[in-house]
Amino acid sequence: MADYWFEPKEQGYGAVPINGKGLALTLIFAVAVIAGSLAIIFTFRETWLTPVLGLFYILALVVAFLRICRRKTNGPWRWR
Repeated sequence: MADYWFEPKEQGYGAVPINGKGLALTLIFAVAVIAGSLAIIFTFRETWLTPVLGLFYILALVVAFLRICRRKTNGPWRWR
């Protein structure tokens, strides 16, 4: 039996956590976005590199998070 962490939303597009692992992944994602963004801002103060690094950092986190969510969702993602 597969261990699903998310299930498709009843309305809209995407998935919602259904157990502790899905909720933990979502919270870890949120903390990583906030902490990493603050680290980039305070490390590269007032340089052109700050927004570029921030964009790539957040984009990489979002892609990784969505790939895990889709793999651990019980059913397909579609608009409902």
